[in-house]
This record gives sequence, structure tokens and C-alpha cells, in this order.
Amino acid sequence: MLSTAWRAITRDKFDQKLLPDLTENIKKIISKYDPVDLDKNFFELPDDFEEMVAKLFRDRTIQLLVGGRRSTWGKSLESIFKLLNSVHLRWEKDEYIIVLETVSTSEDYHLLNVFQPLLKNWTEKSEGIRDDRIAQICIQWYENLMNGISSNSIAHEGHIIAVFEKLSSIHSIINEQAILDKLMDIMFNHIRQTSEKLIFNVTTKVVEFDSMAKRVFTKVIKEKIDSMVLDLDKILLKKMRVICGCTGKNLKIPNE
Repeated sequence: MLSTAWRAITRDKFDQKLLPDLTENIKKIISKYDPVDLDKNFFELPDDFEEMVAKLFRDRTIQLLVGGRRSTWGKSLESIFKLLNSVHLRWEKDEYIIVLETVSTSEDYHLLNVFQPLLKNWTEKSEGIRDDRIAQICIQWYENLMNGISSNSIAHEGHIIAVFEKLSSIHSIINEQAILDKLMDIMFNHIRQTSEKLIFNVTTKVVEFDSMAKRVFTKVIKEKIDSMVLDLDKILLKKMRVICGCTGKNLKIPNE
């Protein structure tokens, strides 16, 4: 629709005086677009028209992302993700922070799952991640992601592997140690609640991940083993009390 209108308008040389009215009309038209329509119409535009209306499409994409109904994303999420990744939309840093913050606070697991490539886009624009706001966004995303993984699956080996895979993949994007330390703490507190059997069963698979994931896994394993030893000590002490005829908490071993 928009591409056809643009070709009709520019059949002769475009009069720049028409631009304010044209922009306002386009804003009204795309305000009714859902993500799929917005995606389709933008990528059908000629290059010269794309540049003129990119800001309008960016604003509408953010509106849809913020106000979207998470339970009915479906194909809409694919379209939103395509728009957010498009170099043709000429995303600016401040706009992308809004995008990252919105995604990071979502409770929708599928939306949380697209955070990493979006973060990578931002770091490439910013040449790094030294930003307190971005640091907080990364932390709240990871906390919500861990909660999402837990609520979307019963604890099993695939669940554990997915958690370690996410940590390894984010390590390739983030190089700020303070952020990484916080993410490792979040992951440790999440994984330590898993049964010993599940943890031990994924050992050979976790060793394939990077050093950061291995460090967390080693910490979890150590805690599990220490707990097992402590439990065995308690069992042994209980049996010795019975053998020695002790009724209180203190162990009194007879001389004979």
C-alpha cells in the first residue's frame, strides 16, 4: 500500500513541502498495523522512502513491543524481531536501550530468548557495554530468563544444559566482569536447587561449555559432594549414639 502510494507521488520529482503532511498521514496509517503488517509494508518500500519513514516505523515497533500481548505473539514475534534487527530501520542507541529494557522485564520466555542477539546489536553500536543501565538490564533479563526456564519445563537434563548454554552464549557478548559475576551468582542459586542425580548426569555435557559455565558447575558439584559427606557424617553419628546408648545430643563413648 505505502510503496504504491510512494511511486505515485514520486512519478515526478518529489516536492519536499509535502513531507510534513505525508509523514503525518503515514503515522496514522501504520498506527493501525500489527507487527506482521508493519514488517511486510516496511520491507516493500523503495530505499529512498525507507530513509524518510524509518523513524515512524521504529516508533511503531517500540509501541507494539511494549504493548504487545505476550500470550499471542506467535508469528508477530518473528516480525518484531526482524524489525528490531534491521539495519534499514537505522536504530539509535537510546531507542535500543528501551527495546532491551522492555524485553528484559518480560515474563514471556520466547521474548526473553531473543535478548542476546539484540544485546549484541547494541554492543556493536556502542563498542562495549560499560553502561550502568545496560548492566542492570542484563541482570534483570537473566533473572527473568532463569525463572522462565524453570516455569516452562520440569527439571530434566535438557533444562540444566539449556541454563549452562545461555550462560556460555552471553559470555561471548558481555566482557564486563562485574556483570558476569552477578550472572554466575544468579545461575548458581538457580542450579543448586536441582537434584544431585540430574547434576551428576550432565557432567560430560557441561565440560563442552566455556570456562565461566564450568566454574559455576564446579561450585555446584562441590556443594553437592560436601552436602553428601555431611549427611553421611550425621548418619554415622546417629548410629554411634545408638551403639553407645546415648539419649542426648552429646556422644559419650564408654571406656569398656
